Amino acid sequence: MPATVVEDVVIPIGSSRAMVFGTITFDATYPSGGEVIDSPVGERDYEYLWDCGSTAGVYVPMYDSAARKLRMLTPSAAQQTGLTQTTTTDLSAQIVSFGAIRPA
Repeated sequence: MPATVVEDVVIPIGSSRAMVFGTITFDATYPSGGEVIDSPVGERDYEYLWDCGSTAGVYVPMYDSAARKLRMLTPSAAQQTGLTQTTTTDLSAQIVSFGAIRPA
C-alpha cells in the first residue's frame, strides 16, 4: 500500500494552480528508491513539493521531483559522507509535513 497523502489546506493561485499544505503518512512497506507521491486529487500531480520535516529526528525527507518520489534519508554510518537513503522498510510511524503546488 502506498503512502497516504492528505491535503489539509488548499489555497488557489489564480485560476490554474493551487498551493497545498498537508501530511504524508508512510506505511510498513517503504520501497527501495523512495515512495511515489501522487496528489489525492485525481490526475493532478504535484509540480513542486517541499518537505517540512518528519515526526522522528532520525529521518530526513527529500523529494526527488524528477522521479516524483519522497526518499527518507538517515545519517551515514561513518558520519563522513552525509546522508544515505534508509534501508528500513517499516516507516509506518513516520509522518512528513509538506507544502506543494499543483494544478487546481
